[in-house]
Amino acid sequence: MRQSLGGVLVIVHHDISEVASCFLDRSQNREPIDYHGTLSWYQNFVTTCLDPGDEPIFFDLSDGAGRRTVLTMRLRRDGSGPMRSRTLASLTNYYSCWFAPHGLDMMPNPAGTIEDWGRALRRWRERPHRVRFDALDSSSAGFSALAIGLRRAGYWLDCYPQFGNWYLSVGDREFGSYWASRVPTLRHTVERKERALRLQHKVSIDVIAAPEAAGLAIALYQQVYAASWKRPEPYPRFIPGLIEHGLSDRSLAVGVLKVDGTPVATQIWIFFKDRATIFKLAHLEDFSRWSVGSILTRHLMERALSDPRVREIDFGRGDDPYKQLWLPYRRQRWGIIAYDPGTVTGLGHAMRNFGPKVLRWAVRRGTAKQG
Repeated sequence: MRQSLGGVLVIVHHDISEVASCFLDRSQNREPIDYHGTLSWYQNFVTTCLDPGDEPIFFDLSDGAGRRTVLTMRLRRDGSGPMRSRTLASLTNYYSCWFAPHGLDMMPNPAGTIEDWGRALRRWRERPHRVRFDALDSSSAGFSALAIGLRRAGYWLDCYPQFGNWYLSVGDREFGSYWASRVPTLRHTVERKERALRLQHKVSIDVIAAPEAAGLAIALYQQVYAASWKRPEPYPRFIPGLIEHGLSDRSLAVGVLKVDGTPVATQIWIFFKDRATIFKLAHLEDFSRWSVGSILTRHLMERALSDPRVREIDFGRGDDPYKQLWLPYRRQRWGIIAYDPGTVTGLGHAMRNFGPKVLRWAVRRGTAKQG
């Protein structure tokens, strides 16, 4: 597809290398604000996380004045015959903690850009019945532009909460102040368990951040993960690829806690711009009584707080109860799904989604009137 609508040129690419220059352009503050929106992240994702039948699609939108935005998507075709469904979704899954159309906030009219893109989609030979975005920050210009632009383009929208992101804005860099502000049960448990562990065993904590140590970092992480309580990764090549890419561009570190030389706990931290993200963690169940995971978190938190580049620490994706013990604030990540009512299949999907909600609203309204 190559269309010009409302002053915006829309070009479709099928290889991420064709839009790499947009991600690498550091002029006009075009560099992504989050590692989950970098070229490195998407290169690994495309290689390791696509499902059978997924087709990566990269929409390159330009305004003729040197400004570009890229939407990293994948097209999925489900079913067969007249009810075959096409869903265009952001290049995200449950690993993704954040998503935004790259460079959209630099466009002079972000909502207008998305509106033109949405109208172009409805003329495309692969016209999608649904368009879905995940892991969105509702306070961002991109979220508003997507919602407003797609509505203007004729789509029916549903915006819904997806997951929480727990975080801490770093003010005082003194670890003692941070640690003293944690709940007493956490502090006392971790300190007591670490003292007891060190009395009975030889304990070491290593942080692997050198690109040439990628093989070692991957091996140690996978050794601990395989012996932990966690289920096998659905995309087994993603984490090794992430570690390799992240160490190569110095945006990642792997922390490992060893007891008597045996790795028993490990964590993957992502460092990008002024944010540190605790992305993945695992520990051996046989060492749970020592709280080895919490001991490692405490030491890596101290390391992050001493880094002058870090202005924020977050816990990635999800509302696991333990996260708020370490990081006190929560923000919501959102999803958007847009239905094309101009297609029979899109209208059918919309009715299945909105029908029960309209029915519940009508029942509540009728009950209120009777009261």
